[in-house]
Amino acid sequence: MAVCFAMLTIPALASEPWEWKGAFEMPAGHYTWTMTRAGGSYADPMMKILFKSWTGEHVDSVLDGLVTAAEAEWENTATVWTQKTTGTELPMNTPIQMVFDQDSWITKYEIDIPAEGGFIAFCEHFPMEFEEGFHFFKNEAGEDIEPIGLYQPAPAPAPAVPEKEKPWGKSIGGAFITCLPTLLGVCFFACAVSDKLLKCMKNTKASTESFASGVIFAAAVFLLLPEGLHLAGAGDEEAVAAGKWGTCILLGWLTGVVIHHSCQLLFKERDAKGEGEAEKKQTGTLLGSNWMAIAGPIIFGDFFHNAADGFVIGAAFKNCDDSFAWKLVFVTVLHELPQEIADFFILINDAGMRWQWATVANFLSSLSTVLCAIIACAADIGQNEEGYILAYGAGVYLFVAMTELGGSVVQLKDETDAPVNVAAVFKRLIPFAFGTIILGLVLIGHEHCSAPAPVGADGAPAPASGHHH
Repeated sequence: MAVCFAMLTIPALASEPWEWKGAFEMPAGHYTWTMTRAGGSYADPMMKILFKSWTGEHVDSVLDGLVTAAEAEWENTATVWTQKTTGTELPMNTPIQMVFDQDSWITKYEIDIPAEGGFIAFCEHFPMEFEEGFHFFKNEAGEDIEPIGLYQPAPAPAPAVPEKEKPWGKSIGGAFITCLPTLLGVCFFACAVSDKLLKCMKNTKASTESFASGVIFAAAVFLLLPEGLHLAGAGDEEAVAAGKWGTCILLGWLTGVVIHHSCQLLFKERDAKGEGEAEKKQTGTLLGSNWMAIAGPIIFGDFFHNAADGFVIGAAFKNCDDSFAWKLVFVTVLHELPQEIADFFILINDAGMRWQWATVANFLSSLSTVLCAIIACAADIGQNEEGYILAYGAGVYLFVAMTELGGSVVQLKDETDAPVNVAAVFKRLIPFAFGTIILGLVLIGHEHCSAPAPVGADGAPAPASGHHH
């Protein structure tokens, strides 16, 4: 191990003012330091060098002091760098500017060690750059003298960085705000449910769902997908990062499909034997035979979709800055508003639920957002994991936007029996485009998801806090 250690040649730390330093330990004697033309010319016409010596056995505390003294002399503008040309002696503890003989292939210096000990050589450039045919440092017998090691002083202990407090309040508050659209039933239907209002909601169902589809589709494409790739790919090769990112998107979309199929299998429509048309369409009862076949997929589907929203919001508040997290809250509310209105309409009009029960059911299913935001905030989520969550949430968003709500954008014929014409096209595409434009305006000035830089106990930026992700 000692022999291998003696053969080491490692550059100095990037933060030090010199490129290379090496510690040499040797008996008293006469030595030579030579610099030659490597490849036909000197690597540089001159080089700053400083020898800091010690006698006897080296002690860590002594070497620490030599390095500290060398740093002070090296950076001191008042220090006079004595020029030394070929054939002169290199003194200890004096800054030297080696000036190489351009008329010769070699520039030779002498070093005299009066007593057993050693020195640390601090070099502006790598001495190995000036080697051609033989080693740069030799004794009187012509034997190579290798450094015993490149001494690095023990780094100063980093200041204690207080652990970042988890944003419980912001995560819970932001998630709860996204639940408020479910209470629209109280706002619009607390007084009465009129047939005219229900008819109006039915006629505007395609437009409201198209708007919601545009908002959530744009949120996935412009916000969640790029941020997910940016975070999930940190430290991985491009192909590996893209594979993980794409897998999470597919899993998110597949989750929506599984939930949709599960609800359809669990809440099957049954024949309403003995019921007339009036009983089937009666509003305000939970006794119809098929109410759960309609309400179940909406309530339980929303529960799981809202859960995905909660994970994304909680992870954003924990690992990103507040600006990014509140944008996600805004986007979620923006697409929940028309979607919850449409869901509420279906629950009371098609499933026959009373508006009070529809409001309670919608609100309870939305609380999964708060629950999963708490879980995401409590979990130890790193940068890559947050990217996976964002990509997974984007997959769920794409399912809701393109699969669940996409029919309202694409299909011109709906249950209102409205004529299929150019007006039906604009009725869908204009709200869809409006939703995407709103989200585009939100993203003006948007930067990548970034955690606030950690600070030390003194309030100053902590070491290694320069990277924002």
